[in-house]
Amino acid sequence: MGRISVCAEVTIFSDHPRWEEKELLRASKELGVKAELLNIARVALDCARTLFELSYIRCISHTKSQLLAWLLSEYSEIVVNSRHTYTICSNKAITTAMLSASGIPTPRTVVCFDRALALEKAEELGFPVVIKPVYGSWGTMVGKLSDRDSLKAVLEHKWALGSPQDQVIYLQEFVKRPPRDLRAVVVGEKVVACSARYSPPGEWRTNVALGGKSERHKLTQEEEELFLKAARVVGGGVLGIDAMESERGLLIHEINPGVEFKGVVEATRVDVAREIVSYLYSLIKK
Repeated sequence: MGRISVCAEVTIFSDHPRWEEKELLRASKELGVKAELLNIARVALDCARTLFELSYIRCISHTKSQLLAWLLSEYSEIVVNSRHTYTICSNKAITTAMLSASGIPTPRTVVCFDRALALEKAEELGFPVVIKPVYGSWGTMVGKLSDRDSLKAVLEHKWALGSPQDQVIYLQEFVKRPPRDLRAVVVGEKVVACSARYSPPGEWRTNVALGGKSERHKLTQEEEELFLKAARVVGGGVLGIDAMESERGLLIHEINPGVEFKGVVEATRVDVAREIVSYLYSLIKK
């Protein structure tokens, strides 16, 4: 038996449908694009029988998203974002390495696999330092450590957990910046919206998931070009790119391949879902 073609033009894969996924369906209906939202808990991929025209991956889990990007590359005509992009952006260490090697300004970062070496390199970076898991989002398990003893205690805890992922140590300089960062949503070759995200009271992180507030940010031409260049380095597609304003200029510090855009929409009133669906449909019609 030949492959069975799914009738939707755009198939959205999600492990937990959110506001963003509902907005994508709304925009698809308005634009006359046949779209379907699939919960991956109810999906079994059979490469001998299933063919999707365009698959758009919207899972919260980085592990599931990356695996889906690879699998759907065999089951779909088009996958957004590509497996190349997901492999890079799902891992902060790989993202930073790619950006830095391409001349994109980023915070100074050290990756190591030994506790003693991590303590030594943290001294070179200068306290406070920021420690992050290589996988994750929403600011989870991101810490600002003020001295050697604090870092040593965190590393002892990570080693006690026993997970190989916890024993990859990702350290960054603490960048002196305003109490905000910038979130740009890049769709194809266009920055469709950008907001400034402000830290909530008593918090240094700016994540909206932690209570951060957003307002519209008008990009300069130089800032826009930097965001687009960063997107090209990781393969492009639909991305959320985060940057900090520093004494050295704008520093790109994270790229999210499964961007949540509710906060940006509320701040800018840009119909980001419509921009995304229009872009996806343009890929089908090429």
